[in-house]
Amino acid sequence: MSTGEKRGLTRWRCTLVLLALSVHGCLAWVSHSPSTRELRGDEHFYSGASSQLQKGTESGLGALWPSFYPRALSWIGVPSEEGKLARAHLIQVFLLAIASLLLRDIFGRLVAPGLAADLAGFLLFAYPPLAIYAYTLWPEVLHLTLLLVAVWILVARLGERKGRGSRLWPCLLGLVLGLALATKCLLGPVLPLLLAPLILHGSPGVRIQKLALASICCFLTLLPFSLEGAARSDGVGVCASSARFNLWVGLLDSSRRSYVDPVAGAQYRAYLDSAASPKERHDLLEQKIHQRLTNRGWLPTLWGQINKQPFRFFDKDSLLTNLLPGGALERHSGGFASVPPGLGKGLRWSSYVLYAALGIGTCFGLFAFAAQPGRWKWSLGAFLAYHSILLLLLHIKARFRLPLVPVAIFLSAWALEEFLRRRQQKGAPLQVEAWRWSLAMAASGTFLLLAFGGNFLP
Repeated sequence: MSTGEKRGLTRWRCTLVLLALSVHGCLAWVSHSPSTRELRGDEHFYSGASSQLQKGTESGLGALWPSFYPRALSWIGVPSEEGKLARAHLIQVFLLAIASLLLRDIFGRLVAPGLAADLAGFLLFAYPPLAIYAYTLWPEVLHLTLLLVAVWILVARLGERKGRGSRLWPCLLGLVLGLALATKCLLGPVLPLLLAPLILHGSPGVRIQKLALASICCFLTLLPFSLEGAARSDGVGVCASSARFNLWVGLLDSSRRSYVDPVAGAQYRAYLDSAASPKERHDLLEQKIHQRLTNRGWLPTLWGQINKQPFRFFDKDSLLTNLLPGGALERHSGGFASVPPGLGKGLRWSSYVLYAALGIGTCFGLFAFAAQPGRWKWSLGAFLAYHSILLLLLHIKARFRLPLVPVAIFLSAWALEEFLRRRQQKGAPLQVEAWRWSLAMAASGTFLLLAFGGNFLP
């Protein structure tokens, strides 16, 4: 790399850092000025549970929530005081910065270092619909960071020859995956997929040893949280209860957009009133789901889900845009207290534009990535297939797609890397067949229709 290219790359990175700091400065300002935004929904449960744990008493957390996040909050001291809430937000910003550096390094190892890798790290840190969760009491940032730590260990340590014989990294992988599942249970069914790369290198004995170490450490990490969850739910299990409740609400949702004709709050109150114990509530919920499917029929139910769920999942609006003036939450007195019109419009439209760009970049990057050899594309395909099944079944909100944001950023950066490579190597052979680009264009159009057309289609 020439001196001029090094200077250009340095200026590029300085520009990205300044933009990222500007985004977080705006989000911190709207979240805390003139007063801290009021907590909403699950934030009340997490805040209350952390306060109880600080006092040394039972968390009081319901049977639907994993307990690692409120326990982590209790370690840093987060009851409802504004100063301590700001401390939690600052720590979550730091976690998001770590996650962005990890994604940048993962991209650099699997694809190439440079401009596209820098952009991937920048977007994960400064993409407003994701960055806003650093200023909430939802576990999304912690969960995302833990998942990226796990992927980084797989790629950077267990994927390299020098780390394949080490016992430390499989143990750390199991620990991190256990904490991620204790934070959010949604990805529990794909845990074998995350452990699968351990059996791809080395002799049979080494493969079995790595898989056993990671599995044992993951089990031991989850054990205390599982015992606590079983005690709170009469042995039902936190993840099982949450999945069934979200399935029930997902079947009842009627709108193609979140926070429009909401039913979750009323259904949760009905769930609590339905029986005295979590076990009985769980059994009644299963009966209601079975009865609804029997009365309505499987095919009509499936068609109803297909007609609404993709629109809910890919809708352009996020927690941030719903909290801004004019958003669904702001209209219900749950948004930001005071946002200047110019700043509100800037955050809203930048979120929409970046979301559209990420969606289109993901479509092109996905087909370009699928054309390349390598084992990682099969893991990615299985991960996306799992989320596709989820989006057809469960109660969908914008935060449910956050685990896909690093994937979308990675694939978009891959598409950019391909474009830059071809621009630098004029006359290079086309690496992706024309039919793949045609499919990518069709997928991009479908994405834009789902993201922006939910209000207009019949």
